[in-house]
Amino acid sequence: MLVSSRNLVLQTFLKKNLHFKVRNWEAANIKQMEKF
Repeated sequence: MLVSSRNLVLQTFLKKNLHFKVRNWEAANIKQMEKF
């Protein structure tokens, strides 16, 4: 039970982290587009 609960937390964290990285990457791309 503890292991699966821990796994779920890790999965949630990774998903949030991935989402944050994607948003960051998109924002960086938009900034670069504005430069050109």
